[in-house]
Amino acid sequence: MRISHIQIENILGIRHADITPAAPVVLFAGRNGAGKSSLQDAIALALTGQPRRVKLKKQLAELISEGGKRGGVVIQAVSGQVESTFSYRLPTGTHSGAERLADNLFVPLVLDPARFAAADPDQRRQWLFELVGCEASASVVRARLLKRGATPERVDSVLPLIHAGFPEAAKAAALRASEARGAWKSVTGEAYGSVKADAWSAPIPPAVEGENLAELEALSVELDGKIEALQIDLGRALEAEEQAHRREAELDHLRETAERLPRFTAKLEADRAEVARMSALVDAARAAQGGDPIGPALLHRVVEALRAIPADCRPANVADLFAEYDRDYAAHPGNPELAARLGEYAHALQVVQRAVANDEQDVARAEQAVARLAEPAPAQSRLDTSTAQMQLDVLRAERAEVVQRRAAARESMHAAAHAATLTEAAARHHAEVLAWCEIADALGPDGIPGEILADALAPVNRLLMTLSQGAAWGVSAPARIDPAMTLTLDGRPYALLSESERWRVDCLLALAISELSGLHFVMLDRMDVLDLPARNQLLDLLADRVDNGALAGAVVCATLKAAPADLGPQFDVHWIEAGRVVAAADSLIV
Repeated sequence: MRISHIQIENILGIRHADITPAAPVVLFAGRNGAGKSSLQDAIALALTGQPRRVKLKKQLAELISEGGKRGGVVIQAVSGQVESTFSYRLPTGTHSGAERLADNLFVPLVLDPARFAAADPDQRRQWLFELVGCEASASVVRARLLKRGATPERVDSVLPLIHAGFPEAAKAAALRASEARGAWKSVTGEAYGSVKADAWSAPIPPAVEGENLAELEALSVELDGKIEALQIDLGRALEAEEQAHRREAELDHLRETAERLPRFTAKLEADRAEVARMSALVDAARAAQGGDPIGPALLHRVVEALRAIPADCRPANVADLFAEYDRDYAAHPGNPELAARLGEYAHALQVVQRAVANDEQDVARAEQAVARLAEPAPAQSRLDTSTAQMQLDVLRAERAEVVQRRAAARESMHAAAHAATLTEAAARHHAEVLAWCEIADALGPDGIPGEILADALAPVNRLLMTLSQGAAWGVSAPARIDPAMTLTLDGRPYALLSESERWRVDCLLALAISELSGLHFVMLDRMDVLDLPARNQLLDLLADRVDNGALAGAVVCATLKAAPADLGPQFDVHWIEAGRVVAAADSLIV
């Protein structure tokens, strides 16, 4: 950008200025208080629309020169083939033309070279990133983290924090590393240390010497089979013995019952005979209830009388008579005595019949006892139960020992497996610590931000070196910006430089920014802070930058006793006196 026309009226110390520069570099010279700084403020006001000396709109009237009612500035500038007009009017604050520079945040830096050094490191870093087009977007950071070996999952978990700044993202990664250290400690029971964690492994208890778990398992199964088989045999033998004892007791009862068989049989026969007799009497009594009571009754009484005679006093054939009577006449109807005893005979018959039933049961039980006694005795077990029990106790003791050995072997194996699990878990958490620490370091100032910053600083510092060499100010080390955003000249920090040295750094930075931003324009005030040789070197540098196309235009102000002459075709010199520029034309401001 090159200023092609300047018109100023009643702005601060400038009463009137109307010039059309004849060269790219316009040098305004004058004594102290002549209005040089006011002229620069007016130019900046037109280009940016932001007053430097007041903050509120109601204060804009204070920018009008004393005694004036209104003021304003019009700047015409050429960028390439495009000419633009910028204006600002007081006290209304009406501004036009600023939209042409609104997207370029470097305009304030080339209009006020000390502004960069006055900013904090974060602001400087942001300006540099924008200046050289270095991108610190999430996608760029993600690509750089993946290139460093970080996993996509870890990267994506902290990437959203990049929008809040690298410090927040680095803090989140460091927190993840701390959590992984805590997890490592919970697994190992020890305080985390990176060297310790590299070689840490869980202690493995000594294995049971000479034991083979598979063999012990097989032996245990074999012993279980033997014990089960022997238990079955022993159970059968013991059951046989019990059965033998029960049979012996049963045989005693059977013998006793079998011995009663003849007696049971005789009683059964007698009771059956009695049943026959009592059945005949019952039948006779039933028949007697319906006969003639006269003739047969006498016979019945005679028979009864004869029966009352003792047996040894009866006639010899009386027994036959009784039998014939019983067969032919006892049941003859009409025997009232017989008929009267029917109930007695019927009851006696029932009693004898029950006795016969009981006798039959006794006989059957005795006959069954005889049959059981005739049965062959069951075969006896050949197994010696005492010996078998001893063998079973031996097998059980052997199995208990095997089970104990197997349990010890299993515990040893499980302990070794658990130790391996702990070792694996600790190694995994240690890997997490290392991975998150690497991400945290990568997001730290010396990591990716440093890389991006280095990418941003490289072209700036190269240009600063070129400009420093072009200025030939006699310093051993050029002006530069280090990764901490510290400005240095001749190897010394900006804060330790003299006033003139700081001015030189500000000047070189403004020239570098103007070139890298594409503005190709600077405005330098107080050139008089330099001694005469340094001033000449600055003017030579500006001429060279104009000649090689790096600088399209500049406004330089200096407090001088007289306007310099014969500076070359690159310069247009104007003298300011009492707020006016020599050879001023009619104002264009209305």
